[in-house]
Amino acid sequence: KNRYHQKDAEQEERERRHKFCPLSMDIAARQFPRLPDKQRQGPPDLAIKMKNTVQQIMPKGSQCAVHMRLLPALAAIGTGKHGPAVQASPVSPKTGLAAVRLYRAGQQRARCHSAQCVHITAHGGNIAAWTGLVTDFAFFRALCYLTKMPDFPPPDQLIAEMGQRARTAAAALALCPTAQKAQALKAAAAQLRADAAQILAANAQDMAAGAALGLSSAMLDRLKLDEGRIEAIAAGVDAVAQLPDPVGQVIDETHRPNGLKMSRVRVPLGVIGIIYESRPNVTADAAALCLASGNAAVLRGGSEAVYSNRAIFAAFQTGLKAAGLPVDAVQLVPTQDRAAVGAMLAAHGLIDIIIPRGGKALVARVQQEARVPVLAHLDGINHSYVDKAADVDKATSIIANAKMRRTGVCGATETVLIDRAFTQPAKIVAALLEAGCAVRGTPDIQALEPRVTPAEPEDWDTEYLDAICAVTLVDGVAGAMAHIAAHGSHHTDAIITEDAATAEAFLAGVDSAIVMWNASTQFADGGEFGLGAEIGIATGRLHARGPVALEGLTTYKWVVRGTGQIRP
Repeated sequence: KNRYHQKDAEQEERERRHKFCPLSMDIAARQFPRLPDKQRQGPPDLAIKMKNTVQQIMPKGSQCAVHMRLLPALAAIGTGKHGPAVQASPVSPKTGLAAVRLYRAGQQRARCHSAQCVHITAHGGNIAAWTGLVTDFAFFRALCYLTKMPDFPPPDQLIAEMGQRARTAAAALALCPTAQKAQALKAAAAQLRADAAQILAANAQDMAAGAALGLSSAMLDRLKLDEGRIEAIAAGVDAVAQLPDPVGQVIDETHRPNGLKMSRVRVPLGVIGIIYESRPNVTADAAALCLASGNAAVLRGGSEAVYSNRAIFAAFQTGLKAAGLPVDAVQLVPTQDRAAVGAMLAAHGLIDIIIPRGGKALVARVQQEARVPVLAHLDGINHSYVDKAADVDKATSIIANAKMRRTGVCGATETVLIDRAFTQPAKIVAALLEAGCAVRGTPDIQALEPRVTPAEPEDWDTEYLDAICAVTLVDGVAGAMAHIAAHGSHHTDAIITEDAATAEAFLAGVDSAIVMWNASTQFADGGEFGLGAEIGIATGRLHARGPVALEGLTTYKWVVRGTGQIRP
């Protein structure tokens, strides 16, 4: 019984030998319809392509595990020479996921230790037996290319080794001169520009996989890189190199009556673990900010951007070497095994602080499991409030930009609040609709425009990250602040008004990391704040708040200078 629920040393060694490598993939169940028997074999040319792909990409004797959503009805699809090629037990009601394992031709099927498992086995020429399950070769290729990964030690051992190297590098960085850190950053920025073609090629692989996996348009927008975005990433790294070095800054200083001089001096946090999803620019932003603030970084990116992250990471390794700094100052977790995230969260004494950047599920897991301090970046349920004293044209322009400039960024407005006394609410709603935004509104908003669909209670608590917006009328600034207090995420909230007193009341009364007056919430970005880049928007109250950049990645120590004083 225990062999089905508890891995012993022999089983773990077997998995390590077989290069077991779980990857996180979220695939809609509708992509896997149960096909009639006569359709299961699939086109012969597709079978040949799949066979060649498996043999080309998967090393002999290797396997991978992929989490995907499957229909509970998938009980047994296809038959291979060595028995059922696909076996499916019910999908987990908790996660909606089932595990999938692909095996290279000739690989023996291992015993399944999970109650929720699907086996797909490729046995030489019998690959055609299960090609009916995946009828799109582009998707199959996207699934397979992610398996080309080296053999890694168990996650706990891997993170422990990376953590030890990071601590050694952090000790050296803490004493590193500002000029040397700036040299490394400038070299990394130059390498990013030089490697633009390789980075774009890597990103194209990630984009193809994301499209095949059915990622939303907002997720794909976050994932996508082009020449302009690569230049913006490189420019951000250059900008960080030009910022004042916070390490060694004297925060304040006092002189005691007994002659002691006491000062608070900024020092690095140490080793920072960053866990993030989909956005490859985070690799560059996090690496640059950690390096400039004297911290070592352990980065764990999402599987959606695995190749883009590696290409960007390679540029930073070049920069560190060029400046003579330890390459372990910036490390990228090489495996997509989710157990590596758990190992990072438990790395007390090796990692000093964890910073998650991603969806609600990721942040919730980090906060629940972490045994090290967490600097959380929560949902961006941002509000823009149009006051009765707002300029109509200004309000219309700001709202359209706040929602639609880029819908997939955390600074996008998700809910628009309009004062009942505002004279032209229909113009605001029409501007959103004309920009391609779906508007969900209360009955009074629906009465303004027939294209508005009814808002459900959950709409007021949703970060859409898409071209969708919830709109309602409120009773003045007090009503707006009450709504934000009930439904906001303490990220970014804005007021649009020409009444200074009302604006000041809003700015003082809304408890968010960023509050704005007559400006688009899309300015919620470290670069726009003059910080060069950001590692996230911290929505809590400890240890930093708002865009977290260099200063937010430091702490302080007391330095006491005396002339021989003793305490009576």
